[in-house]
Amino acid sequence: MMDKRNLLKLMVLALGVSVLLFVFGYPRGEQPIDEHTIRYVIEQEPSTLDPAKSTTSPEHTVQLQLFDGLVRLNDESEPEAALAKSWDISDDGREYTFHLRPDLKWSNGEPLTAHDFEYAWKRVLDPEVHADNAYMLYVLKNGEAFNNGDTTADDVGVKATDDNTLVVTLENPTAYFLKLLASHSYYPVSQKAVEAHENWAANADTFVSNGPYRLLSWKHNGEMDFIKNPDYWDADSVKTEKMNWPISESQSTRLTLVEGGEADMTVEPPVADQKRLEEAGLLHIGPMLGNYYYVFNVKQNRSQILRYVKLSPWLSTVLTSLTILFAVVKRRPMPLFLTACLKVMDVKTSVKRVAILFMKM
Repeated sequence: MMDKRNLLKLMVLALGVSVLLFVFGYPRGEQPIDEHTIRYVIEQEPSTLDPAKSTTSPEHTVQLQLFDGLVRLNDESEPEAALAKSWDISDDGREYTFHLRPDLKWSNGEPLTAHDFEYAWKRVLDPEVHADNAYMLYVLKNGEAFNNGDTTADDVGVKATDDNTLVVTLENPTAYFLKLLASHSYYPVSQKAVEAHENWAANADTFVSNGPYRLLSWKHNGEMDFIKNPDYWDADSVKTEKMNWPISESQSTRLTLVEGGEADMTVEPPVADQKRLEEAGLLHIGPMLGNYYYVFNVKQNRSQILRYVKLSPWLSTVLTSLTILFAVVKRRPMPLFLTACLKVMDVKTSVKRVAILFMKM
């Protein structure tokens, strides 16, 4: 079975391994359109906005509005300067020296420095934090060893030499490292905010970030409100003053809000409506970095399942995955990676079979 490091390589290389479906609203004018506010219906309540602990795509979508890292990805999914204005790479490709922009600030007005990056990255790797995505920082020297409890944080290959300089040492040359830095696991966090409140990333009142927007309010399972961050380093490029994001797990409800003029856009409309929306020019399908897995509880005894998997694991996985993509997603995929990870597990009285498929739509 594929280990986490190989899985990480595939995820970084497979930009656009899934499909993202956006629906844009009708210009009906049932409600006055505020040109200074974007109303986007998000598909799930974030369980946390802590970059060290978040794992889902909706959480990452919210974090993109609230955080910025050393680099960000441009429209071609290539890394470009963000909080780091420049960087130097050693001849052996193992040491990166990042030079931060001057006068960076957190959303509460306090200074943001290279020390915040050092703290944040070591926090993700800290075994006491139990970060699911800690493996994404295993490229750092001694990153995996620290996460496994075999060494201390002082030995991890990230060090702020002053407020504006961050020196990073890798275990090995890593060609995709700069792209990896755009991941939420590499965002800085405010040590003061983290240590002041245990659930600092679950409430707007205690939340501190550094991105293009600030979190103004968060009504859990209701809606989120954002306001432009005047202290953002690239604030002049942020044209929208406010955003209102209702939260709904129902595809039909999300679509109703958009078509009724109560929202401007949403994601993943009902399958039955996709053809109609696409023909009306209201459905946009674009690439997304992510992966899906489907778990089937087959309710058969272990020997029958093991015999089935032994006889036809790859064929059944490919056919099942392609059937899902054709019949459910309604898109003809162009394979970029076709990787099946089969796992048979005893879960009390049931057996689960897991398959992971990487596709480029």
